[in-house]
Formats: sequence, structure tokens, C-alpha cells
Amino acid sequence: MRGLSSFLEQMVACVRTLAHRNEVASEAAPASPSAANMPALGIVNLLIGARGSPQAPQRGYRPSSLADISRAASHLWQQWQATSATALETYPQAGISMDALSRDERDERAEVLLRALLTAAKADGHIDKDEQARIDIALNDMTLDEDILHFLKAELKRPFDIDAVVAAAADALTALEIYVASVVVIDDANDVERDYLARLAALLRLPSSIIDGLPDLPDLASA
Repeated sequence: MRGLSSFLEQMVACVRTLAHRNEVASEAAPASPSAANMPALGIVNLLIGARGSPQAPQRGYRPSSLADISRAASHLWQQWQATSATALETYPQAGISMDALSRDERDERAEVLLRALLTAAKADGHIDKDEQARIDIALNDMTLDEDILHFLKAELKRPFDIDAVVAAAADALTALEIYVASVVVIDDANDVERDYLARLAALLRLPSSIIDGLPDLPDLASA
């Protein structure tokens, strides 16, 4: 879907911006998202606000771009291969990281990652029918590409389905990018969401010895 990777890029950046605002609440406020990012920020606010809290997800590692997600996935894959003989047995195909794909291929991967992110956001069941109705109204008021709007509505109405997320992981890097993208909206302070992330990792066959290193990668984003 044309333009979906750009929209996902904006969503990831907006979550990071909200998290940064929480961290520096007592200091000078950071710059607001640009007008171009406002629809993405609106979606993020809808997903986070549905929790009943304006706070961004609490995690040690917060990617701020799709490039961050790709770098983190590539780093974890390298670590996995270097420390375990089971890496290539689990995923014989390494795949191609998102930042190395063509524009059309990036949009296809973005569809997979955005579905993963939205499924993670629904993990604790806070998006019920009433909340879905409010989200639909808000979506209709946003200036969004028609195809992207249709995709978002369809995905938010889709029943919670972690198996559909996992089925898209045809290779190692896609699996790891799905995991890292899901981290974007998971709140470590929420037991249900934390359990969802552990279940996702298990279904993706990602060893805890590798993914447990994700919180130690904040400097990787600026590498």
C-alpha cells in the first residue's frame, strides 16, 4: 500500500515524542510534531488514550524511526547467530531488513509491522465496541489517505489475532522487526501487555537470551 511506510514512520516517531514529553515534563517542552505528522499522532493518542491514561508506554528501549527498528532487528539477529547454533535452524532465511528494501517493498513490510503494532495495542482488550466507535469517529475526522484510512479501520475492527501477526514472519529479520515494532506500544507496567510480548516472542521462536538484550540498545538508534 503506497505511503504506508511513511505513515508508520510518523507513528513510531510520535510515540517516542510522547515518551520524551513524559520524561522531561518538568523541563522545557520539546517541539511539537509537525503538521504532516498530526494524523499519525492522532492515531497514537487514540491507542494510548484508550488505556485510560495519557502516558506513553513505559519501556527502556524506544525506537524513534523505522531505521531504528531495522537496526535493532539486524543487531539482534547478528547476536543470535554469534551465540547460538540454533539461529539458522530456527530461521534458515535471514531475509532483508526494512531499510534495505525498495519503496514498494517497504510499504509491504510496513503493512506487516503496522498490523503487529495494532495487535499489540489491542492486547489488554481495552479497545471494546464503545471505544472502537469513538475511534471510528475520530478517524473520519482525520486527513488521511483513503487507502490508509481503510486499512486502519479494518485492522482496528479485526478480532485480536496474534497468529496472523506471527504467520507473516517468513524469515529472521521480519520476525525480529515484528517483535521490535510491537515493543513500540507495549507498556511494561501492564502485566497483560508484558505477557503478550512474551507470548509473541515464544510464537516467533525468539530466544529470551537475545530479546532480553533489547533494552540495552538505546545508543544503537544514533549509531
